[in-house]
Amino acid sequence: MKDLRDRVAVVTGGASGVGKSLARALVGEGMKVVLADVEEPVLKAAAEELGALGDVTSLVTDVRRFEALQALADHTYSTFGACHLLCNNAGVSVAQLNVWETTPNDWEWVHGVNVHADFAAVNVNFWITPDSANRDPESGGLIIWDENSPSNWGFSDYNRDSKKMRDFLKSRGARPIKVPYRGNRAIFFNSTLFHETDRIDFEDGYENRRINVTLLYGRGLRTS
Repeated sequence: MKDLRDRVAVVTGGASGVGKSLARALVGEGMKVVLADVEEPVLKAAAEELGALGDVTSLVTDVRRFEALQALADHTYSTFGACHLLCNNAGVSVAQLNVWETTPNDWEWVHGVNVHADFAAVNVNFWITPDSANRDPESGGLIIWDENSPSNWGFSDYNRDSKKMRDFLKSRGARPIKVPYRGNRAIFFNSTLFHETDRIDFEDGYENRRINVTLLYGRGLRTS
């Protein structure tokens, strides 16, 4: 896709941080952008700000819920009629806390987003930030487990219920395959395999933020 003008992009986690910056860049390229985020006040503010620069719409979206993702897809197609680029940027962390200081709710909030499988058949993941930003060259990338989601699981099972997923992986003796971060590295894999972001230790500063772009193709699992 060489010409981005008048194409449609969906950016999850688009209300702040990397997602908002990515959305701003896409608007600057002439794309029509759909912002999705779980935080309504900051999403509204971001949509108003970026809407002054181009064609932007938004929808409050919890990416852990299939019905919310379906609503996002419906909103995108009813508004713009297409989706040419999906930036699956949404993710959370508990800022300024060591792992031993987090509560069970904090842990569930983080890992409920991170470990998952996708309904698609093929997952394309690629990273943009230069290697110089990554403090640990052996980390910062992706962990892909050598176990597919059961075909009879529904969306909430393989994308939302982190305890069920981790218990399943343990019971199957699943092994993690670690793919370290490299700038401009692209990974193609079966989207029904369980996967999650590896530990991240990047330099401070806006220009060093880790940017990951995910593209999903086809359908491999149930969506209900």
